[in-house]
Amino acid sequence: MGARGRPSEQPKRETCEGRVWTIVLKLRAKRDFGKTIRDIARLSHCSVGAVAGTMAWRGYLQEKRASPDRRRIVSAAKTRRRREAESVEGRVIQIVEEASARNDFSLSVRKIAEMIGCSSAAVGKTQAWDGYVRAREEDKESARTRRKGQRIK
Repeated sequence: MGARGRPSEQPKRETCEGRVWTIVLKLRAKRDFGKTIRDIARLSHCSVGAVAGTMAWRGYLQEKRASPDRRRIVSAAKTRRRREAESVEGRVIQIVEEASARNDFSLSVRKIAEMIGCSSAAVGKTQAWDGYVRAREEDKESARTRRKGQRIK
């Protein structure tokens, strides 16, 4: 059976814009800026593209980017990356010092990387590895000079 009466008197179906607006309004009231466009699309039963085209989403996105919580998260991530690099350097230093104390110059980048649990490129970039390589070359050179001096002519 079809709709009866004039179109202006018929109940209007809520559009995607209206559903997104309702959700965004509730999130703003709670100061919850943790939702992604996919979350809002799922809640509003609209496509991601339809949500992206709404004014409500654009306003929510601007507030999300301007919120002080977001700034703090970004700086923490940068700090975490810097600390990770420092920790690789520190762990390589420990391993290299122990090996040098035993006069063990048989370690390779791969062995150290396996011990630490990181990539061989990360180990190769450290200053501790460069120092270990220099010490290994000096040890080889001193061994050569010792062998030459022991020969009887």
